[in-house]
Amino acid sequence: MRNKILLRAAAICGALFLAGIGVSCSDDPKGAPTKSEVTLDPNLYTLEHPDLFKLAKVETRDLPSTLNANGGVTPDINSMIHVTSQGSGRVVELKVRLGDYVKKGQALLSIHSADLAGAFSDYQKAAADERLLEKGLDRAQLLYSHGALAEKDLQQAEDTEEKA
Repeated sequence: MRNKILLRAAAICGALFLAGIGVSCSDDPKGAPTKSEVTLDPNLYTLEHPDLFKLAKVETRDLPSTLNANGGVTPDINSMIHVTSQGSGRVVELKVRLGDYVKKGQALLSIHSADLAGAFSDYQKAAADERLLEKGLDRAQLLYSHGALAEKDLQQAEDTEEKA
């Protein structure tokens, strides 16, 4: 019985030492363990009955490096910046993903939009009309300078080109 108590006291002192808690264990002259004290603050913790604690064998073992768990991933709403488009349409290509760093002017996605396609077509027509009317104005100025065109026709050509 005495050896069993000594072994338990020694195991508790060893376990507390391995756990990083400084412990001083002492035996009285008769060989019975007295008590263990935590050296960080002796008034905080004392162990008077080590026989109440079960012994456990200390061993090393490999633990898995991954942990499988169920859960969900949700974005942080406060750190998101909402991107809006001026035209409606269907996204056909995403060029960045959630969490990617982006720079000013970088294309984030491609949109196929009938509205944008029509607007681009209208722009191309307007640009072609403007080039044609600019040539007409140049021609009207040349003819006016040679006296072959009335001033009223020149003013009309200037007005039409300005509207374009």
